[in-house]
Amino acid sequence: MVDKGAYEALEPGGRSLLPAGVVEVRGAFIPDDAVEIATEDGRVFAKGLTRMAAASAEKWLGRQTSELPPDLPHEVVHADDLVVVP
Repeated sequence: MVDKGAYEALEPGGRSLLPAGVVEVRGAFIPDDAVEIATEDGRVFAKGLTRMAAASAEKWLGRQTSELPPDLPHEVVHADDLVVVP
């Protein structure tokens, strides 16, 4: 689930989902798994292939890119692997 700012950045398309915009992680997943991206009220608006495992995404949720370890991908879902759904 993402906050309002992340939704507004992602909804038009062409942007990556960063940990800073993630407010909650549900379920188990590993890198390259398909995930759904939802607003805080639970509405799924995008899908993509994650670059992080669920445990990493949960540990670093809400963090700015500058706070992430250098060996961790800086995107939860890269723009190239993300599609906004109607």
